[in-house]
Amino acid sequence: MGQNSGIHGQQRAKVVNVTDPAGLLRVSVRLVGVWDNIADSNLPWAERVLSDSGAYTPLLPGDYVWVDFPYGGDSTRPRVTGRATDSPGGVPNLPAEASGQGEAYTQKTVEGAPEAGAITASKDYVYDRNGLQEIRNASGSWSVHAQGQLVQRWNERKWANIYPFSVRCFRTLRRGHHYQS
Repeated sequence: MGQNSGIHGQQRAKVVNVTDPAGLLRVSVRLVGVWDNIADSNLPWAERVLSDSGAYTPLLPGDYVWVDFPYGGDSTRPRVTGRATDSPGGVPNLPAEASGQGEAYTQKTVEGAPEAGAITASKDYVYDRNGLQEIRNASGSWSVHAQGQLVQRWNERKWANIYPFSVRCFRTLRRGHHYQS
């Protein structure tokens, strides 16, 4: 990994470490097929391009990303420009609700909650990270699930907070534990 090896264009990389020693929310990355023989401790720390939405999605070790080298191709200064899809075993590394492959979450009927919209693979917004799943259906409903349990659901006519579960669940998840109903 030379100081200025002149790497240009988008490169596929795998996230190796997410605990930035400088506390700058960077991740260390390994260029797939290029830096395979470099020790993890010698990999560079990559800054991130963030979306304009104000949302921050943490990356996890093992995530595949796209990186570029905007500082004159300097291999010691990569920048993560986005997530990359991968299909280990022929199934995309996306929630089944988004890809339409694998076993999707079956939305349960809960007394007092509005009806769930139909899940439409590749059309719905699906966020699935750290034990929480948010689904915004193309049909107009929006639901939040934690550890496989419905917490909140909205549609154009009604909103329901499944209160006893959600308060206990979020307090438990915030402490870093798995929720047990």
